[in-house]
Amino acid sequence: MNPAETYLIEASEPYRSILLHLQLLVATTLPEAEMKYKWKLPFY
Repeated sequence: MNPAETYLIEASEPYRSILLHLQLLVATTLPEAEMKYKWKLPFY
């Protein structure tokens, strides 16, 4: 598991649900987008 995925999973609710939903939305809409982790935050 990479740091960006860890950030999403370890977030407290309701943020975790929102972040995971947004991650799924980005992954299905833009499959070529790559999630990275920088400045202690995930980004694409």
